Amino acid sequence: MITLFIDTNVLLSFYHLTSEDIEELKKLVALVKNKEIDLIVPKQVENEFWRNRGGKIVDAMKKLREAKFNVSFPAFSKDYEEYAELRDLIKKADKLHAELIGKITADAKSMSLKADEIVTGLFTKATKPAFIQEQYLSALMRTRLGNPPGKDESVGDAVNCQLLASFNAGHFFTTKRTEPHAVGEEVYRALASRETEKVSAMKAGAARHLTAP
Repeated sequence: MITLFIDTNVLLSFYHLTSEDIEELKKLVALVKNKEIDLIVPKQVENEFWRNRGGKIVDAMKKLREAKFNVSFPAFSKDYEEYAELRDLIKKADKLHAELIGKITADAKSMSLKADEIVTGLFTKATKPAFIQEQYLSALMRTRLGNPPGKDESVGDAVNCQLLASFNAGHFFTTKRTEPHAVGEEVYRALASRETEKVSAMKAGAARHLTAP
């Protein structure tokens, strides 16, 4: 079985996808549901997603809301039959524009957007590991020492890395390659692997200590 981790920013990017892309993502939901993929969703990722979902939708809607269909007509244009027809089309466009915004807003509030269907489907079927205080403390130390992954003073990515080490997740999807002091898939994988080796070494040491005469 493939073990998969998807970063919060990737999940939020679903709200910018086309209907065709969303249909393709339904295949991923099916793979997770059929246990062909073990999707790991830390509580940190889920919390970040719900905190930022509204803002992502508002940003995506900004240009649509700002669209205007107002046209300034010179006085002599009213002498042409096309003037009246064009005015009617503009009024219709204004009406449809308002209706479209209203329907999207209603679906966003009721969690009925196509992207919502994908994300909730993934969250429902995903493996959700318990939050462990020791992992948080290790992540906090990593952040204070300035070690990756993640942005400065951000503990969230470090928490995810600590947690993923225990799963040895083999596939990472993140959009954080271009952020300052952030890491991409290769470094994230190496860090998780390194943490796994540390945990294994500590367990082996503890076992030797317990069995020593």
